[in-house]
Amino acid sequence: MSEIIIKNVTQFVEAIRNIAKNDQIELFFRGHADRAYVAEPVIFEIKNI
Repeated sequence: MSEIIIKNVTQFVEAIRNIAKNDQIELFFRGHADRAYVAEPVIFEIKNI
């Protein structure tokens, strides 16, 4: 797959749609259903022992 340069949201959506049309590529979305979820690096998840 070649590199795609995205400059705005419209181009991003179009690129995703084009990828989704390709039967040879499996598309995954890594997200969270809760809007309040804060994405943090794993290192911040380490608890004090």
